[in-house]
Amino acid sequence: MFPSIWRGPLGVVALCMCLVAPPGRAADDFDGCLAQAVRLYESLEYEHALAQLEQCQSLARQSGEQVRVSLHEGIVLANLGRWERARNAFRDGLLKDPEATLPLMVSPKVKREVEAVRARVRRELGSARSREPRAEVPPDVAPAGDRPEQTVAPSLTPALESPPPSLTPQVEARVSRRPVLPWVLLGTGVVAGGVGGYFGGMSRSQVAAARGASQQSEAAQRLDEARGSARVANVLWVGAGVAAVGALVSWWLHEGSAETPSTGEVP
Repeated sequence: MFPSIWRGPLGVVALCMCLVAPPGRAADDFDGCLAQAVRLYESLEYEHALAQLEQCQSLARQSGEQVRVSLHEGIVLANLGRWERARNAFRDGLLKDPEATLPLMVSPKVKREVEAVRARVRRELGSARSREPRAEVPPDVAPAGDRPEQTVAPSLTPALESPPPSLTPQVEARVSRRPVLPWVLLGTGVVAGGVGGYFGGMSRSQVAAARGASQQSEAAQRLDEARGSARVANVLWVGAGVAAVGALVSWWLHEGSAETPSTGEVP
């Protein structure tokens, strides 16, 4: 026989409290189960480790625990050479936590496979976010009766009309280039003429000196010098004349071809 306290409502409540597992019991069970699976894996008992991980999956309550079980399962399957199932296990865990790290030491090949799966998962999550419909915010449009009517103010600036093309006066401009050769020849002729005049005057002075010489030899020397100065003066005068004629001819030829007519509109 139970005491009278166990027969009433208080007895029912006390019995329920005894049957409820203490806090943290489920987490301790999960950690113990996972630790056992790791010991089996390290002992190279891969099939028993997979069976143990199935039990751990049933004990996993939080997302982080599920991620750990999936990653452990993928590592065990990779060591068994079951790559397709291993990739699926890695994918299940990384979909819940794309930044999760492997809980065990693995070979470089397994690391490469995990990173490849992680990259695909990130692309899937990114595309899924981009396909999510965005809420459209309707514009704040006032009713037709409440909106003030906008009137266009008349323009007070008179429009400027361009004159017709037929009434635009045109002038003819001549573009001329200053001749160079005629001026060079003319300057050469002037210089030659001036120098020739100098030698001509010198020749006359020498002739006058020969006439006033007291000795025959001195008179002959003065005459020779006078003839030389006269020859130089004659050559220079001929050259001056040729240069003057060339200047006139080149000027006349330039006047016929240098001027080019061009038309333009007067602004």
